[in-house]
Amino acid sequence: MKNTFLLSIILVIYFGLSCVKVDDYVPPVLPPEPNPSMLNVVWQSFLDESKKPCTTTPPILYNNTLIIGAVKQGELERQQFKAFSVVDGTLQWAWIDWNDPVASLVDWQRMAVSPPYLYAAFRTELHKMDMQSGQSVWTYFRPAGAGGDCQLSNFGDYLFTIHDTDGYDNTYVALVKCQPEQFPVWDTIFSVSKGADNFSPNLYPPSMGISPAGDTLLVFQNRSGNFSTGAGRIELYCFNLSADSLFWKTIPGERNSNAHIPLVEGNLVYLQAATKIFCFDLMNGQIRWVQDFGGEEGFLTTNLLIVNDKLIAGTNGDNLYAVDKITGQIRWLNKNSGSSRNFMVEYQGKIYFTAMGGGGKLYCVNAESGITIFSEVSPNVVKDSRATFNNSEIAIDKQNGLLYTDDTFFALCIRLPQ
Repeated sequence: MKNTFLLSIILVIYFGLSCVKVDDYVPPVLPPEPNPSMLNVVWQSFLDESKKPCTTTPPILYNNTLIIGAVKQGELERQQFKAFSVVDGTLQWAWIDWNDPVASLVDWQRMAVSPPYLYAAFRTELHKMDMQSGQSVWTYFRPAGAGGDCQLSNFGDYLFTIHDTDGYDNTYVALVKCQPEQFPVWDTIFSVSKGADNFSPNLYPPSMGISPAGDTLLVFQNRSGNFSTGAGRIELYCFNLSADSLFWKTIPGERNSNAHIPLVEGNLVYLQAATKIFCFDLMNGQIRWVQDFGGEEGFLTTNLLIVNDKLIAGTNGDNLYAVDKITGQIRWLNKNSGSSRNFMVEYQGKIYFTAMGGGGKLYCVNAESGITIFSEVSPNVVKDSRATFNNSEIAIDKQNGLLYTDDTFFALCIRLPQ
């Protein structure tokens, strides 16, 4: 009986001492996790003073600054363009002169760079800013009733954009240009209207080539669709800007394509369709070759890139291809380099890009062999799992071997291996 009584007392004391409220619980102090990233970070600076994760624009290098647009994720507010010193990441200036209270860019199609100016477009407004000072130069507002988003490209003294009527179900779309030294006056280059087949036009800005005679040739897509049947169609145009006339038109028989502008090198034009890569002759629009990769993986997320004799093409999935740029023959296939890649950049025979798939890493792939040299997460992922390269783009200072990107929290400067 005595032993039973003592045991009861011991149990009461034990459970009384060991029973801790949830609110009073203090987690044990664990040793820090090892940094999983091998990246050589030179500096990093918060994208926003709030230190919250941000959605960003592609980074731009200009003189001694890194320019990047950032807006807090999930917040309905205007995106700020900021210029950071490339030396130590200190903030140089910030621009936020949007008219729309929720203006926010995410890709190259809404930006154009013509040093010392940056052009940025959101919905119906287009801004020209000085990249040295961060000051607005002019603002243009599209007419009431215009739909879709301003999309931009620029070559030499010309800035190109698209004017449409009512967004996706367009009845009329025009490719226009201006010489933007002063407030823009638009000159219509080419237009297309909804036809009897009920396909709504959707033009995209042009890439540029030069003919043997020295004429300026603009190559651009019309990704049209029939919204009642769900059918799609790709039309590729070449317009002779010097002669002010349509040079050729071709319909490659595809219903969808990548929104990046066609890639022009010399007398060849490359276009990414849903599951194929096309090569056209710049002078007549004839197909030089077509590589059908088959399957369900499309080529709708990243750009085409030429490295020496190879054309690099990345699918929406894990496959990254190199094909001979003259014949279209597959030279190598990398089956594990992330998926949903962002814009690819070449440096010293290596291909750099970030990708949403594979853990939001920064990738480096040997352009000659297709072997992945490294795939690295952000060093800040140990502090916050949201610190990834999922939606980040990159810019490379090729003279000094420095790569600039962001991990949704920080703008980063990374020294590349030589």
